[in-house]
Amino acid sequence: MRLLPALLFTACSAVAFQAAAGAWTQKAGHGQIILNALYYSTKTLYTNQGSKQAQSRYSKYEINPYFEYGLTDAITIGSNLSFQHARQNTSPLTYNSGSGDSEFFARARLWQQDGFVVSLEPMFKLPSPDLTGASPKLGGQHPDIGMGLSAGYGFSALGQHHFVNADVGYRKRFGAPENQIKWAGTLGMGINDRLMIMPQVFVTYRTDKPANVTFKQTSGDDYNLVKLQISGVYTITSDVSLQLGAF
Repeated sequence: MRLLPALLFTACSAVAFQAAAGAWTQKAGHGQIILNALYYSTKTLYTNQGSKQAQSRYSKYEINPYFEYGLTDAITIGSNLSFQHARQNTSPLTYNSGSGDSEFFARARLWQQDGFVVSLEPMFKLPSPDLTGASPKLGGQHPDIGMGLSAGYGFSALGQHHFVNADVGYRKRFGAPENQIKWAGTLGMGINDRLMIMPQVFVTYRTDKPANVTFKQTSGDDYNLVKLQISGVYTITSDVSLQLGAF
């Protein structure tokens, strides 16, 4: 499946911009909610041999609620949920709606000093509860477990606040899909008191090339993937921000 530019709309309630980065934990009793609304569409795909070919138009609308809550100043728990409507313009038309894969995690701060922070993040994924067998599929059929390590640095320059964050993780996938190694990097650049620009890169690397590749038209498929994203985060109030970007 070919990745095409898509719009990502995000309304988020955050204590600070850095709180949305991977390594920082929430204060005890505080948290954030980020609501992503995403539209994706493509009319090409890649075969198991890596060649591109045409397909019937595939479209997906997704609502992606993300939650974080600080159990203590050093331990944050959270979830990343997915609700989708997918359709493919085959004859006859096929479509499917429901819950996709859901992820749950904890983030434990290991070290923090002079703007630097390092955290450990175990996670597990529950597969989509969709049991109808309808097509297109909304998610996987098996759970995942994983462990990640995040490092971040917050600093001030030219009168504005900025941050850098890097993540690396390993994901054990049960069932047919191959295990994955994931890397991510984020640079948050404060432009003024209300606007921050965030270029990001996300890399997924499968640990083995399977004889039969598992496809379900999501980023959890059995291919290596590099995603580049850039977005702007605009502060509406001290508690609410709006993010708009493309990948």
